Amino acid sequence: MANAEHLWILERGVDVWNRWREENDRIVPNLHDADLRGFRLAGVNFRRACLSEASLSLADLRDADLREADLYEADLFETRLHGAKLDRAYLFRSNCYRAELLDTSLHCAMLGRADLTRASLRGANLTQASLGEANLTKTDLTNANLSEAFLKAARVCGTVFDNAVLTGACVEDWETDRLTRLEEAICEFVFFEYDVRSHLFRRRYPRQPGQTLAAGAFATLFKDKPQQLELSFSDGISWKAVLGAFETLDRSHPENALQLCSIEQLELGKIVLSLSVSATSDILEIERSFRQEYDRVRKASASTNNARARTQLVTTPHNGSIDDLLAIVRVLATTE
Repeated sequence: MANAEHLWILERGVDVWNRWREENDRIVPNLHDADLRGFRLAGVNFRRACLSEASLSLADLRDADLREADLYEADLFETRLHGAKLDRAYLFRSNCYRAELLDTSLHCAMLGRADLTRASLRGANLTQASLGEANLTKTDLTNANLSEAFLKAARVCGTVFDNAVLTGACVEDWETDRLTRLEEAICEFVFFEYDVRSHLFRRRYPRQPGQTLAAGAFATLFKDKPQQLELSFSDGISWKAVLGAFETLDRSHPENALQLCSIEQLELGKIVLSLSVSATSDILEIERSFRQEYDRVRKASASTNNARARTQLVTTPHNGSIDDLLAIVRVLATTE
């Protein structure tokens, strides 16, 4: 429950409140569960304030200072927040449906599982913001900066990314549809995995440091879901040939977005490699090219006699980051 004295001061107006904040800068305002619907609070100083579960729908919070504020499960339905400062604010599971967040600063803000459906975030600064599992359906992110943002499992169906910056963002398992507008998004590289142990983004694409995506290439990665390609090896396997084939195809056709997803050993020594490729790729041609290059490298390496023994070096199943899997393959390749 909100502190009655704090609520009484706020009800006297923004000027009175802000003056009180200046004179009592060590006090953390407690407005938990406060009913502030429709309040005129433009320019208010809510920095570090507790506004968890507060009702702020239809309120005017333009140019407000909400840096480091606790807005856990706060109701911000159609709240006007133009130009507000929300850096490092905690908005986990908040309701921001149709909220007006134009030109807001949300650097490092926590927006996990927040409902931002139909919200306007045009020109917003969302650098390093956490938007894991957030609902961004039909959200307008035109000119927004989402550099290094965490977007794992975010729903971006019908979302507008016109001129939005997504360089360095993690987009693992995010959900797009045919109405998601990514064609004009700006993205030099992206990550497909978040490592919960190290808290680092993994599986950079393009994979090589310094390599960047061509204009418009980012959109092609997400317009449709990647295809899955399984390659089985029943009569032994040459890891040197696997590595050579993978690296050759990845280097010659980066648009295929080739990813090694899993390595599995079945009965009788059968090994199955699971790869993902972009939805627009010719999966049959990729399989043909992979096997052709695999056979070429295998014959050249003269490792055929030892291939059957290599099947014993893999546990079943192995699912990990692309870096971990490729590292395993590289180690196995050196033993041949």
